[in-house]
Amino acid sequence: MKQHLLAASAVIAILTSASAFAQESSQDGAVLTYQPAYFAEYSPITASDMVSQVPGFSINNGAHVRGLADTFANVLIDGERQSTKSESIQQILERIPLASVERIEFIRQSVAGVDMRGQTRVVNVVLRSGNESQTTVNAGFDYFTGAGRITPGGSISRNWEFGDTRFTLGARF
Repeated sequence: MKQHLLAASAVIAILTSASAFAQESSQDGAVLTYQPAYFAEYSPITASDMVSQVPGFSINNGAHVRGLADTFANVLIDGERQSTKSESIQQILERIPLASVERIEFIRQSVAGVDMRGQTRVVNVVLRSGNESQTTVNAGFDYFTGAGRITPGGSISRNWEFGDTRFTLGARF
């Protein structure tokens, strides 16, 4: 019985230290920071997998309406809004491999230097510097219930970084 209590105590100590390590917050609680270790139990592959597991947050891709400032997505990458004219922020996040993410910041109220653009909550994906190139491959199957068929699909993308400029080339199949 003593061994079981000792083992249970060890497990509880490990779990509490892991959650303390995974999440930090600013003094006023406006920004919660999640390290990649926090998401390990979800087996993420891309930044999209990580952002979808942030507690209390869901991605809003914004509307594709011309000229309205409050139609922006609620996800920033390195503190900047991404152009989502041809694709959603979800698709952009799917091209960022896990190894490129330094941390995820969940901004829960207005903070100096962060452009919230009418959003009440924003996630900022902070990328590691020095990642010269990364390749991401996603593969899967779609099942169409009406037709009763399974079709393969996926995507591949390659990121390059040259100084302060980042280029991405991707394809979906």
